[in-house]
Amino acid sequence: MRDDDEPPEIREAIARLSPRDRGLVRAVVRAVAPVLASHERRLNELAERPHLHEEGVWQPETAYGVGAVVTDHGSAWVAKQPTCQRPGINNDHWRLLVKRGRDGKDARRLVDG
Repeated sequence: MRDDDEPPEIREAIARLSPRDRGLVRAVVRAVAPVLASHERRLNELAERPHLHEEGVWQPETAYGVGAVVTDHGSAWVAKQPTCQRPGINNDHWRLLVKRGRDGKDARRLVDG
């Protein structure tokens, strides 16, 4: 980072330092700037990725976006692309997230013995 690339508030703060301290601060800024820029790029990449968002029970004639999670017939599905189709019909649109399990035993029979 060149001195003229520094944001004005940094340049003003550095100007108030002694010449020796200015050199030290600028050296630290130059060393840290590429790392921070790399982290900022990575954060921006991650922010642009689709994320999961729960939409409840699948409803006909509802448009679901990428990352929408719906339940249908006891299974949970995540949309791989924008879709109005029912999960399980076209697996180009949906990915099975959690498969429906078997029905459990009646709890009363277990408690009452």
